[in-house]
Parts: sequence; C-alpha cells; structure tokens
Amino acid sequence: SRKRNKAESDEHIKLKKEEGEKRLELENIIYNHPLFKRLHRKTRNNIQGRKAARIFTWKKLFQEADLNIDLFEAGWFLYSEFVHSEFVSHIQLYGYFSEELSSLEASDRVSNILLALISVFIFDLLNQYKEVEERYNSLDENVKEVINFFNGVGRKELPTEEAS
Repeated sequence: SRKRNKAESDEHIKLKKEEGEKRLELENIIYNHPLFKRLHRKTRNNIQGRKAARIFTWKKLFQEADLNIDLFEAGWFLYSEFVHSEFVSHIQLYGYFSEELSSLEASDRVSNILLALISVFIFDLLNQYKEVEERYNSLDENVKEVINFFNGVGRKELPTEEAS
C-alpha cells in the first residue's frame, strides 16, 4: 500500500512538473505574440499577474462579433452572473476541484459544465425563436440527444428511459 501511494505520489509530481513546463511554454508563446504585445501595458501586466484583464465589455463583444445585442445581452448577463457569482460558482466549482485531478479529468468536468450551460441556453432560444427551432430540428438525432441530455443536467431534469 505504501509502495502504491509512493508510486502514485511520484507520478503526480511528475505530471505536475510536465504540466508546469507546458504551461510555461504556452505562456512564452502568448507573451511573445504580436497581438499580446499590442495590448496596453496595464492589460498585459494584469494577464501576466493572473488578474482580471478584460479588454472590453460583453456589449462591445456582441457588437464586434456582429451579434444582435437585444437577443443575446439579457440572457448572457443572466448566465454570466450564474457562472461568475462570487457566492455560487466558487462553492460549486470547489466541490469539483477539491479532489486531486489530472488535467484531463479537470478539463472533462469543465467541458461537462459548459455543455450543460450551452444546452440550457439552446433550449431557452428554441422556445423563443422559430429560426433556432428550425435549425435544431435539422440536426442529427444523436446531436439532439446530447443537447437534450445536457439540458436536463443543467436544469436537474434528467430524462427517463421512457421519455427517450
């Protein structure tokens, strides 16, 4: 048992070292990229110091992306508040990441959280806009099944076998 724990500990240390080296390599690529160098010095310093480094607001992002602000702003604000709430998301995510996880396991958990949020968002839009409903109906049945499942996960309304 001690040998197994030591081996697992050594493997974990090795994995952390490898991931740290990869992170430093990626940071070096980002920090030397011409687009990064064109950012304001304060923004660059915030990014390098791992502080908030917003380049512009969500409203401006929607404008820059040529999205309909009336369509996206209210819903995005609600979902963003849920995800970024100091009191809610920190507690929820702490439960996910309080265990010792590999990068792959952590990425998998974050991906599942995002799939649930996106699926809930899709269903909210489905009920409001005919165009979204038409596009959804044209999707492959397997894709719709995944969206339905994660919508249920996001709303705590998991589909039953009979409903499938």
